[in-house]
Amino acid sequence: MVAISNRKLVLAIILDIVIAGLGHIFVRYVKRGIIILISAIGIGIIISLFSPSDFSLPVAIVFWLWMIYDLMQIVKRENKKSFAKDEVLQSNSKLQNHCIKCGNSNPTGSAFCNKCGFALR
Repeated sequence: MVAISNRKLVLAIILDIVIAGLGHIFVRYVKRGIIILISAIGIGIIISLFSPSDFSLPVAIVFWLWMIYDLMQIVKRENKKSFAKDEVLQSNSKLQNHCIKCGNSNPTGSAFCNKCGFALR
């Protein structure tokens, strides 16, 4: 799992504004992106057939704002998962470098204890 940078978030937002759902697909939420695209097409058809044209712009703006909000929440959640996973990996690597036989702290990446020669992994 890789954190999503701010640059990718901005690009995803631009893609979502240009074509509904494309930003979601860009951040690997393909199903949600396709559902959003189909929903946007459906909402556009319904509004154009059954409501006055003055109503279509506010609905489109609300829909775009919701897409951007949803995309930002997805990125926030994915980054939180990514950072939590990185912290677990770092804490595990710290535990692996501590010798359980003699208690010696060893450099990162050591396979054997520098003091007693005990296998660390």
